[in-house]
Amino acid sequence: MDIFQKLIQYADLLYKFAYTKTDDANEAEDLVQETYLYTLIAIKKGTQIDNLKNYILKILNNKFNDSLRRKYSQNILTYNLNSAQS
Repeated sequence: MDIFQKLIQYADLLYKFAYTKTDDANEAEDLVQETYLYTLIAIKKGTQIDNLKNYILKILNNKFNDSLRRKYSQNILTYNLNSAQS
């Protein structure tokens, strides 16, 4: 079995793992797509992957952590309407 068939074999596992982290179907799908894209680029560059399952789960986890960093590093501006009515 070649590496591309193994990647397809792990699709459900990746999605379930992503969904448990995000609790959102769209975000989970995006994480899986980003993981596959990153993995395929790494394979094309010649990266040696000994354990594909562990590799893609680690990539997905890193992508999730990156998205959290981006989400919580954005500045949020709030305006209190009650204090403006004085």
